[in-house]
Amino acid sequence: MCRYCTPGNAGYKDLDGKFWKNLDGKAVLYGAGVSGTLMDDDQTAWNLNNLNTLLDKISHLQFDGINTPYLYYGS
Repeated sequence: MCRYCTPGNAGYKDLDGKFWKNLDGKAVLYGAGVSGTLMDDDQTAWNLNNLNTLLDKISHLQFDGINTPYLYYGS
């Protein structure tokens, strides 16, 4: 049995029903607005900690999610 394969279904409505039935009563893991990043500090390209934007130059304050990275994840 394939763990990540689409289950047998009779179309989109059937598959949608199976999805919601599977969630019934189970806790969903979700995190929104968690301060942080998955980037290493020494990474130079696309490092969300060091974007060097205009906000970094005009403000010495840090605003979470504005000029500091936030993580959003869910399952």
